[in-house]
Amino acid sequence: DSDTKVYDATALTKDSYTNTALAEGDRIDSVTVSGSQTVAGDSANVPSAAAIMNADGEDVTGSYDITYVNGKLSVTKKTVTITADSEIKQYDSTALTKASFTNTELATGDSVTATITGSQTVAGKSENVPSDAIITNANGDDVTSSYDISYANGTLEVTQKPVTITADSDAKVYDAKALIKDSYTSTDLAGSDRFDTVAVTGSQTNAGSSSNVASGAIILNINNEDVTDSYSISYVDGELTVKPKKITITADDKTMIYGDDEPALTATTVGLEGSDYIATTQTREAGKDIGTYTITVTPVADPNYEITTETGTLTIQPRPVTVTAADKAKVFGTADPALTATVTGMATGESTSLIKYELSRATGEDVGEYAINATGDEAQGNYTVSYVPATLTILPEDAVIVTITANNGEYEYDGTQRDLSGYSVSISNDLYKESDFTFNGSNTLRGVNAGTYRTDMQASDFVNTNTNFENVKFIVENGTLEITKRDVTLTSGSAEKVFDGTPLTNDEITVSGDGFVTGEGTNVTVTGRRTTEGESDNTFTYTMAANTQAGNYDITSEFGKLKVTENEDDELVEYHKLTITYQYENGDVIKTFARDYMAGTRYYVASDKIANYKADTAAVSGTMGNADINVTVVYSKATHTLTVKFVSMTDSGQVTTPVTMELTSGDSYTVFVPAVEGYTAMIEKVTGIMPDSDRSVTVFFLPEGTEAGIAGIGGGAQVPIEIDDFGTPLGIGDSILGGGEVIE
Repeated sequence: DSDTKVYDATALTKDSYTNTALAEGDRIDSVTVSGSQTVAGDSANVPSAAAIMNADGEDVTGSYDITYVNGKLSVTKKTVTITADSEIKQYDSTALTKASFTNTELATGDSVTATITGSQTVAGKSENVPSDAIITNANGDDVTSSYDISYANGTLEVTQKPVTITADSDAKVYDAKALIKDSYTSTDLAGSDRFDTVAVTGSQTNAGSSSNVASGAIILNINNEDVTDSYSISYVDGELTVKPKKITITADDKTMIYGDDEPALTATTVGLEGSDYIATTQTREAGKDIGTYTITVTPVADPNYEITTETGTLTIQPRPVTVTAADKAKVFGTADPALTATVTGMATGESTSLIKYELSRATGEDVGEYAINATGDEAQGNYTVSYVPATLTILPEDAVIVTITANNGEYEYDGTQRDLSGYSVSISNDLYKESDFTFNGSNTLRGVNAGTYRTDMQASDFVNTNTNFENVKFIVENGTLEITKRDVTLTSGSAEKVFDGTPLTNDEITVSGDGFVTGEGTNVTVTGRRTTEGESDNTFTYTMAANTQAGNYDITSEFGKLKVTENEDDELVEYHKLTITYQYENGDVIKTFARDYMAGTRYYVASDKIANYKADTAAVSGTMGNADINVTVVYSKATHTLTVKFVSMTDSGQVTTPVTMELTSGDSYTVFVPAVEGYTAMIEKVTGIMPDSDRSVTVFFLPEGTEAGIAGIGGGAQVPIEIDDFGTPLGIGDSILGGGEVIE
């Protein structure tokens, strides 16, 4: 018989057989079947030595012609699959290999060896490849050919190693310089790997915070190969914080004399950085009498500074006035003339009647001179009074005394001209007439506006023309016209209502006191508003009308009250939020303004002034609608125009086209002076630093063959130089100042 099986490391044998039909009753007693096949392949299964017996047990083999036909023993190859094992790990800068494999079941006792080739170092995948399998049986015999071998690849996978790069944070106080921090920290890299580059970009100049951003990392291994892709890189921003600098702005102390124009109120700022400037407004405590008044400084907010303000003091000192006794004369034996005095130095519009004094003379009635003394308190209200004596002259009986008394008067300002020109004459001798002397001076005494007007006649202005009288004495008493100020009180109206979310205003202004002269007045702007519950002043400001002089009035402001009371139905009032974000062009936020307004309420928010920057919106204003409002105000670097003109010194005409440049404050500039045919430039180039404003400079050119200079300062004087018309003339500095200095 034949047989077949799949290789299983055991021998295939088959000891059975088949035969053709024997004679009836005969039987095969024995047949030897010999054959064996273990490894894959074929071999013969050989029958032989047949013995045939009949029914009686007798050997009848010789009665048969026996033919033997071989069977076949076939062992087929066993299928086996060898699969290289897979492996995965996180990148660690070393190679990932896996030499092991798995295979389907071998025949009992057989074993296999195979070559596994595969390696993965950087992040990624590659195949783990099996090959060259050799299979041996338990006896060490190679039975590889008995197998039908297939190979399956494994996978070697290296995953990215996570690494975090954190840009370092930093903080400082504002100093007008950019805060930059280019360092960083990171989690560990694998093995000997290192960062080749990491970009850290971030800058913060003004007060506030911004991100310090890490990016662009490149990682190299020990062989300087780029292994960046083997990492999963996370970037964490740092924060650059510039804190406002603490500075102090102090209102400057001021001093003034009562009645004088008030000095300009100024302030001193200590601690500003670079070219920074903070605008301030100074106001003082109300009051005009002598004493001290607090000066308050209010700066424009600047986010770069934490501003502390300190008050100053305005000291109003007493105004010095002089009481000057008038010289007097009388003829021996007559009564004393009335003693008079002149008060000088009064504040504009104030009456001399405010100054109290007494006049007396030294005793005596003989011919001669006697002192007239003015006495009184030194301190009188807002004045410090000094006293000047005079002389009473007693003349002989034959003398003639001519007393010239100018007109006097005091009026309240009413817009009309007051004319007190002229004088009256008193003569001690009836025989002497007013026609006996001439007057060569001026006795004009007129005025419209508040103030004190005086005549200035002198005794020498009067000349005796009557030769019959040799002893004529002229006594002059000058006159005074006083026009006093009108006292006016401006009072704003009061108002009250229940809160409804809309502003409470009252534009009514009441004028009381002396009032304004017809056709004169003030332009009043009422600024008082009250929306929320509570009470506040109904404030206002005023300016004098075009035809009204402030010096003619003493104006007092009195504020009414605006009162908003509680509304029990307040929940019915609808509010919305106005949010204004102030930022620079690069997106750095300066500050945020947020406030709730009732629908229908007007709002007005002025943008802060920041040195060297310009806001695209000077003020955010409007009326609140039925939704929140968000506005962004962007500050961009302010640019200024530099203009360089080229001018002839002989006729002030332009010799060539001016150069203009747009620059920002602090920029350096250089403008080379062009060559102009027929002219010689007095300098070669214009250089400088751009201020926080436009700048115009002029370069002078001298026509060829012309000599220039300024009289008395070298170089002759053939060409007069007028510098006032040119702003900043350049090229004549050596002539004017010497030492290479330039007029700016």
